Amino acid sequence: MSDFNGTRNDRIPATSSSRSPLRRGRLMAGCGLLVLLLTVGGWYWFRPDVSVQAIELAMKNGDLVAAKAMAERYVQQSPDDLRGWMLQADLAELNKDFPKAAVAYSAVVQLRPDDIRIRHQYAKALLQSSQFQLAEDAYRAILDRKGTDEIAQTEIQWILFHQQRDRELEDFLEACLKLEPGNSRLLFHLLVSSQKPANPLESLPLLEKIDADCPSQRSIELAVAECAWRMGDLRRSRGLFNSIVQKHGLDASLALTLAEFEFEQTRPEVAKKYLDWPLDDSTDVSNASQQQKDVWWWMKAQIAQSQRQFDVALEAMTEACRLRPRELRYIHARASLLQLLGRSQEATALQAEVAQRRIADRELSRLVNGGNLHQADISVLMEIARHCRTLGRTFQADNWELLIRQHTQPLQ
Repeated sequence: MSDFNGTRNDRIPATSSSRSPLRRGRLMAGCGLLVLLLTVGGWYWFRPDVSVQAIELAMKNGDLVAAKAMAERYVQQSPDDLRGWMLQADLAELNKDFPKAAVAYSAVVQLRPDDIRIRHQYAKALLQSSQFQLAEDAYRAILDRKGTDEIAQTEIQWILFHQQRDRELEDFLEACLKLEPGNSRLLFHLLVSSQKPANPLESLPLLEKIDADCPSQRSIELAVAECAWRMGDLRRSRGLFNSIVQKHGLDASLALTLAEFEFEQTRPEVAKKYLDWPLDDSTDVSNASQQQKDVWWWMKAQIAQSQRQFDVALEAMTEACRLRPRELRYIHARASLLQLLGRSQEATALQAEVAQRRIADRELSRLVNGGNLHQADISVLMEIARHCRTLGRTFQADNWELLIRQHTQPLQ
């Protein structure tokens, strides 16, 4: 036999009988390895589906690693099976992997949107994983379905409290009170929070820990900035506000906050630029849109007064008072403007009203700080109702009086 260059090729293919025992052994080993790989690979790619019972058995036997692996595979093969996601959530909670538990509960919520119990588990997992912004949304979703849910009300109350959102807290509790007129729990929370607002020195460490555990939550970053502002750390608060605008953008609520911040730092021209930001045109005046409107008029009046435009300032302050008649600082500022414009009789009447409200506020503070509210009798409740009415908190006063009637009406 010749090769391509015409030379003879003496290499003759070996027959099976001519192979050495060593070569036959290698061939058999190679075939065995191939069979093994095909077997293992086939089991991996074509292995039977995992069952819920297998996952539960692994959990019962304490083999959490195997149970976790099977649960992850099960939700991939059966994404619409609620049981698989619940098992994955249970396993995540056992391992204190709360972010993963929140993901699993989120899937369950999608499958069972009207199950309040599941929504509570989801919201709790979000809190445990420091996802407070999503947790607030989750609890509000519960209240959309069951407005009187006490746990959801309480959790949102404390979220707002520690985030220094005093105005929102009052409006939120009043909204809950509309659904449960005369509710003593809500009334007492309204009273105590009005006299004992959150202390930034106490809230700041908690907020900083939440921010470290779960960064880039706008509401938490805003709360940290507010705490720094209230504590006088203006350099830090300014840096935080700038960072929030860069990361999350500017909306009407933040624009008003920045307007107040800049005006307080004697920068009225900068504050005025923030007031040019468009307000929310929503007709719902129960929450943020109403707050934006009366604070906007308050800031407009403050800036106009600093520029000695007293007529413009009075017009703006009058509108702020109309939108939020209970706000003591608005009434006091309007009285001062009336005095500056020579309208002494009107100013004197408003100053007398301010004096009465301050007395009522001091009396409520005395009652709250006395520490015996839980033992208050009817006479104390009547006093609270009277002071609330003096302070312009008419809705709260009406509900205190309703609570009194509920406790004094004769048994049927």
